[in-house]
Amino acid sequence: MSVALLFELMAKGNGGELKVSSHPANQRGASSNEVAGIDVFEADGEPLRHCAEAKDKPFTRPDVDHAASKVAEAGHSRLISIYGPNAKAGMELEAVVAEYEEKGFDLTFVSAPAFAQGIVSLAPSVTWAEVVELINKHLAMTRAKEMTIQHCKEVIEKVSV
Repeated sequence: MSVALLFELMAKGNGGELKVSSHPANQRGASSNEVAGIDVFEADGEPLRHCAEAKDKPFTRPDVDHAASKVAEAGHSRLISIYGPNAKAGMELEAVVAEYEEKGFDLTFVSAPAFAQGIVSLAPSVTWAEVVELINKHLAMTRAKEMTIQHCKEVIEKVSV
C-alpha cells in the first residue's frame, strides 16, 4: 500500500498527468491492463510509464523472472522492484541486474526507505485527508484483506495524532 501511495505522490508532483493502478497480489496479469503489482500510465491510460513490484517477504529468482517476463510481454522494458525490511532475496541482486542489462531490460532493485525518501523529497504537499483517500483507493483496488485494512487504519491513527 505504501508503494502505491508513493507513486500517487509522484503523480501529484507530475501535475496529475499520471494514473496509478495497483493490483491484487495473486491476480496480476489477469487483464491486459495489469502488468506488475503497480502500473503507472499516462493520464489517458497509455502509454505505460512505470512497472513496479513491492515485496516485503522473501523472494526468489523465479519470482523476479516471472515479474520481468510479464513486463516484457506487455512491451515494456523496465521494472522497479521495491523491497521492504522483511524481504530477503535468495540471489545476488547486482548480478541479476547485470544479466538483465545484457538483455536490454532495465531492472532496478531499491529498498522501500530509499524509494520513499526519493519520492517524498520531490512530492508536493498533501493533506492527511488526501493521504487517507489515496490509501483507501488502493486498498479497494487490491481487494485488501481485513488485516491489511486494519493495519493501515492503525498506522494512520498513530501518525495523524
